[in-house]
Amino acid sequence: MLSERQLQRILRVFEDRMQGLTDRYIAIMGQHIRDIGKLSPSDVNRLVQLKRTNANIEKIKREIAKTISADIRDIDKVFSAAAESDLKFAAEVFAVSHTLSVKANKPLERILKAQLRITKQALANLSQTTLIPDSYRNAVDVAIQAVQSGVTDYNTAVRQALKQAAVDGLRVEYPNSGLTRRLDSAIRMNILDGVRAINRDVMEQIGKEISGKNTFFGDPVALDENESSITYWHCGMAACNLAREDTGA
Repeated sequence: MLSERQLQRILRVFEDRMQGLTDRYIAIMGQHIRDIGKLSPSDVNRLVQLKRTNANIEKIKREIAKTISADIRDIDKVFSAAAESDLKFAAEVFAVSHTLSVKANKPLERILKAQLRITKQALANLSQTTLIPDSYRNAVDVAIQAVQSGVTDYNTAVRQALKQAAVDGLRVEYPNSGLTRRLDSAIRMNILDGVRAINRDVMEQIGKEISGKNTFFGDPVALDENESSITYWHCGMAACNLAREDTGA
């Protein structure tokens, strides 16, 4: 199983890539705002500036698609490393000699391919989600109003709007839900979910191969010596043949 340090090092590659994209987005916005500040009140035209805003947003959307495509290419290496590490960890936990690689074990290979397909599709969907440019458009509106009103300190007038845009970063809206999330957070969440799913499924599969029975993984939360019982938390499905015959649960 990948250590927390190894996992964070892997995630940093994706995060740095997204931070570079966010930096370019902020730089494009900042240059636009600076250019507006050079205009006179008679020269500033809202429709012209909105057209430039929309053009820049489309440019960033293309950049998002390219960046996520690079992420998708790297997912294979990340998940394969996670699965191999999980296989080694499972052998240690169950105290068995398990020298096969994931690719030499058909059930494990199916687990890996299935999770790769799920995560790649989730990332691909992110590249098709709606980019939320509200902060950018708000900053442009503030800049136009500052020029038209003839403020003496243009930079001070637009500073807060630009700060908010930097905090918001690149936000996307999930289809049919209305929910929004920073794009970098969404990518991180999908990768972590995929790695955790592989961790669970590899351990369950190796446990099944060793015991010949379905396995159950949960978090022990309470031990009662008098009752000789352990209470587990479990999230997800468990095999029906693990249930008590008298209660069915």
